[in-house]
This record gives sequence, C-alpha cells and structure tokens, in this order.
Amino acid sequence: MDVLRPRAVPPLVLLALCAGAFAADPGCGAIDGTYRNADTKDPPVRYLDFYVRTPSGRLDPNLVSAEDSPDGGRLKVTHKSASATLATKPDGLSIEFRDDKGSVLATHFMNFPRRWTCKGGQYQWEDESYHGLGSNTALVKTRGFLARSPADELVLTEDRDDPREQVIKRAEVRFAPVK
Repeated sequence: MDVLRPRAVPPLVLLALCAGAFAADPGCGAIDGTYRNADTKDPPVRYLDFYVRTPSGRLDPNLVSAEDSPDGGRLKVTHKSASATLATKPDGLSIEFRDDKGSVLATHFMNFPRRWTCKGGQYQWEDESYHGLGSNTALVKTRGFLARSPADELVLTEDRDDPREQVIKRAEVRFAPVK
C-alpha cells in the first residue's frame, strides 16, 4: 500500500479520526477503581465477593467464612473483605479484595453468575434458562450490567425477563467508592 499517493489521504484521515474517537471513549475501563465490598442500600446487603468463585465453583474461603448458627438456624456468614479494586485486563475484569488494614486477601476475575465480558463499552453477562414446573415453565432471560454513576459509585444492575410476569424485574445495587 502506497501511503504517499493522493488517494491514500482520505483513508488515512478517517483512520486518524477513528483512533481519536477510540482514545476519547473510556470503554469498559470507566469502572476501574476501588469500592466498598458491601452495598450502601437497605437490607438485604449484597457483597462484591459473591460475584467471584474459585475454580471449583465455590465461594473463596479467603473472602468468606461460614459457621453454624448457635440456635440451629441459618449459617452465619462473615465477609473478610472491606474493599474491592476492579481493573480492566485484556482477558476480563479483575477484582482484588483487601481487608480493612489494606492487606490483599485474594484476586479473581469477576466470573459469577457468568463471566463478565466487555460489550458496547460496559461489562455485562447474559443467561437464558427454563424456570418452573410442568406446564408452568418459561424461558427466563437474565442480564447483568456494571457501570459507574455520576457520584462515582459502582452500579450493578440485573434485569430478569420472565414471560409469565407483566414487567421486566430490575434490581440495582450500588457500591460506594473508597477514597
């Protein structure tokens, strides 16, 4: 390809403009930062450490411990992490958990309930599965999204589309930034 001919100038100009547009778009890296492990809303409290799993599919014991309740009820779950740092990497969304003293507890790729992938400038996952029993079954579509709010909070949104219901159910969780 000869880049010095007059016909080569328009493609080169277009390429330069596109490169500038890609550089101006922060893309999926816009959510990179450090956030509290627990959300900021009323109960039930959600935790970022629930969105990662070990290779065996379990919660990481470096992040979460569970012990039997003295009254025989539910397990008592203790979250060891105080903050989580998200970082966009070429092979996915990395999340590093730290305790309240700043020591690293574990580093994982965000992979639950499905692996989070960058699409259209944001991280998301999608799932389709059948729910129900007998003749009351339906293909339920669920999608999760991660974004950063104007207040620098990490916003995790989950949409559940069940054709047996009239509306798409949306759940939103916000994780405050650590300053």
